[in-house]
Amino acid sequence: MEDEDTVPVSVKIPFLSNLSVLENIKLVAEVRERSSNNKVQERAMEKLRALEMEELSATHFTSLDDLHYFWVQIIRAHMLEECRMVIDRPFVFVPGQRNMDFILQALERLNIDFDRVTIIELVSEQHNFREDICDITKWQ
Repeated sequence: MEDEDTVPVSVKIPFLSNLSVLENIKLVAEVRERSSNNKVQERAMEKLRALEMEELSATHFTSLDDLHYFWVQIIRAHMLEECRMVIDRPFVFVPGQRNMDFILQALERLNIDFDRVTIIELVSEQHNFREDICDITKWQ
């Protein structure tokens, strides 16, 4: 995987604190496309609607619960649809989850091709995954 062809979802890549959820989602695409336009905003809103999060668009990310924070990270990464998504340790985002349904739900509702997703997770969490879904890389 080359860096330019991948987009990470990681707790190590935070949101900008002075921006709303929508602004944080749009920013990645606006920088990549070198424009700020209504098409980018509408794409972002469509993705929020797909996860029934449209009403959270103007809120600050600190008011999101763990699951919605993770999903906004997924949406932000998915704004670069041509890139492979690499999800780094999803159970760090949502520690209360005990299976990968919360990941699958987001990927399915956003129509993200599972073949374009890599999940990196600790070996100690492997019991939470179904190996046949997408590429899962395990860390010791």
